[in-house]
Amino acid sequence: MRPIIELAYETAMRRTEITRLRLRDLHLSERFLDVIHGKEGDRSVPLTSRACELLAEAQKGLKHPNARLFPVAPHSVTTAVRRARRDAGLDEDVRIYQLRHTRCTIVAKKGFNQAQIMMVIDQRDRRSVQRYTHLNVKDVIDILD
Repeated sequence: MRPIIELAYETAMRRTEITRLRLRDLHLSERFLDVIHGKEGDRSVPLTSRACELLAEAQKGLKHPNARLFPVAPHSVTTAVRRARRDAGLDEDVRIYQLRHTRCTIVAKKGFNQAQIMMVIDQRDRRSVQRYTHLNVKDVIDILD
């Protein structure tokens, strides 16, 4: 489950989108992948270098374009996170979905504009970006100069 969790962090993808990924969806040399039938429809997801590494490892040994990269059920991912959270003694509020908020905040701190953030986290509503982004005044000081 670790690569799935790390990929969720790196891409802001939903667990269902990750578990549905197929070999044919990857375009690693161009640093993006396709999400087919995601929550908001089809889209392309830009990839960090680390996400490319994780996906390159996941595709090893797969031959058929329809082969799933992570053949597990979405609820199994949730269960694994819940177990890890309990074992680590973390608060019950720690959930996989929070990784979307974390990635949104990270790209906002890098100075991405709202349209770019919306593309990274697959949101169509600007209000959602405000809900996902957890910035404070110190986060924007370095961007101003």
